[in-house]
Amino acid sequence: IVLTASSDRLLQQIIASLHREFSMTDLGALNYFLGILVTRGSSGMFLSQRKYAMEILKRAHMLFSSTTDPLIAYSDVDCAGCPTTRRSTKGYCVFLGNNLLLWSSKRQPTLSRSSAEAEYHDVANAVVETCWIRNLLRELHTPLSSAT
Repeated sequence: IVLTASSDRLLQQIIASLHREFSMTDLGALNYFLGILVTRGSSGMFLSQRKYAMEILKRAHMLFSSTTDPLIAYSDVDCAGCPTTRRSTKGYCVFLGNNLLLWSSKRQPTLSRSSAEAEYHDVANAVVETCWIRNLLRELHTPLSSAT
């Protein structure tokens, strides 16, 4: 049984109550559970499945592979495309090589004063998503060799 509480004192009270009712062994602080590494810090708990991910890569013979495909993002805006509200429809897609990783198409919630402003809002969203994917690839030890 994994136990957690809002304070150490409360946790110790729960453990003591369980000891009185049942024969059990307290294994102490949780470190590893169901393949998940548990690390505690001042801001909370961090759960990691790095070992599991590395085992999958090893089984697939991809442990030391690296990508050479570029990360490419496209964005476009249909400025004031809605005839009744004059709102723009924006969209972007992000590819890694030939593979579509993510896309979005939405009507902008506010009116843009110019097509440049509408394009800027869309490009900003595409850049945020591209940076997130780039950082994810870096954490997976697959950094991109060129700027995106």
